[in-house]
Amino acid sequence: VAIAKHRPLIPDPDAADPTDPALLHGVTHRSVLQLLLLHRRFVTPGEGTWAEYVASLPERVNTPFVWSTEDLNSLPEDCLNEVQGFLPHLEAQMAECQVLEDKEAALFPPGTITRDNW
Repeated sequence: VAIAKHRPLIPDPDAADPTDPALLHGVTHRSVLQLLLLHRRFVTPGEGTWAEYVASLPERVNTPFVWSTEDLNSLPEDCLNEVQGFLPHLEAQMAECQVLEDKEAALFPPGTITRDNW
């Protein structure tokens, strides 16, 4: 996974080309950071320079992205409209990143990139 073509974020010596920009299309820098944190929390917990930081993060974050339809509908209309406007972006980012579970299973084993983890 790479932020830029020549700056690998999570280098993998076994990958054919971990800096291949074709791995991710249209993924935001925020999503790349989320991928790093997912990898560090679920694939290599307790390892590396990010270990203390990742261990300090909460197990779950209660955001509208993981709320039920019933909970979303309990929001005031203006809030609901704003959340509904942003949810497709988050869903698209997660879907784009889930491709990595197929392309780079050593970095992101199946079940790592889920709605609850995202």
